[in-house]
Amino acid sequence: MNKRERISIFIQMQTRSYLLCRVINMGDSVNPDLKFTDVSSYGYMTESGRDDGTLTPDQKIDYASDKVELSYHKDGSPLYKCSIKGNYSPWRSNYMHPGFRQVPISECEDLLPIIVFQIRRPEIYKTKKIESTEAKKRVYVCSNEFLFTEKQPLFAVIYLRHKKVPLTLISTKDYYSDILAELTKNIDLCIFICRHTYPAPIPYYDNGLNCWITPYACNSISFCNQRALLDELTSKLNRNIFDRAFALFIGILSDGKVFHLTEEKLLILDEVDIFFEQIKNPIVQKPHFARFVLEIFGNNPQSFFKLSSEEKQQTLLSVWRIIISEGTQRNWF
Repeated sequence: MNKRERISIFIQMQTRSYLLCRVINMGDSVNPDLKFTDVSSYGYMTESGRDDGTLTPDQKIDYASDKVELSYHKDGSPLYKCSIKGNYSPWRSNYMHPGFRQVPISECEDLLPIIVFQIRRPEIYKTKKIESTEAKKRVYVCSNEFLFTEKQPLFAVIYLRHKKVPLTLISTKDYYSDILAELTKNIDLCIFICRHTYPAPIPYYDNGLNCWITPYACNSISFCNQRALLDELTSKLNRNIFDRAFALFIGILSDGKVFHLTEEKLLILDEVDIFFEQIKNPIVQKPHFARFVLEIFGNNPQSFFKLSSEEKQQTLLSVWRIIISEGTQRNWF
């Protein structure tokens, strides 16, 4: 990302879209300095937050504003910035304490989580029309009709990834993984989104009203404990998102773009696995054969599923013979 280049990240649902945030590089392509804007239509900061993402009247609100930004500077300093009504100077606060630093961007050697989104109620995000890409103003759209719905709570993380770390670009009913941009020649800016279950807001007794009140659940964005989140991501995703063999397999299926792995495609791939159990020393490797099969049946899977198990394998054998025949005639092998 070059200096002042911006990426607007949208979530596309079936009936509408909303803006997750904008990422601006205030540095350059050698020493990036990231700013996250338009993260919410309303922001606040408290002395002590609640684990369920709610506020109660007994909590002191340090500030509230409709203009909140997060900055992750090149030296690793994570800062909140808020414009307070009536003041010309913005209010700033370090994520932990004055002088606190996380890992500098240039020192990212594998994976480095930057910010997390806890989307408890997608339906309260304001509708935002997807914008057009312009010079230095790129638009990225996360699209998955099964994952992004009005009622599905989500957990999202924007993170840095050193290019030596394998990454699967994939979208399923449970998660979404992709590269947002090349930040430097060695580091990519990436996003991961998954289904998540949050604890319900905890009711409390209000002495003034003499009754129980259930707090309002909010969506939130924040910096994170990088080590703890990194450990959690790698422990749960090392066998798919960060697995080299799986990343190569999916990359071949999708030509390096996000591969939308539906239940139908998964069933077809299962049949390909069964077929390859019978093939010894294959001339055509499984990922390339699977891609060819998906190009034939991916848009009309029902024509394949209506076949019996034996007929499916016979169909795959016919496809295999066509590929071998064509490949031999055109000197592919």
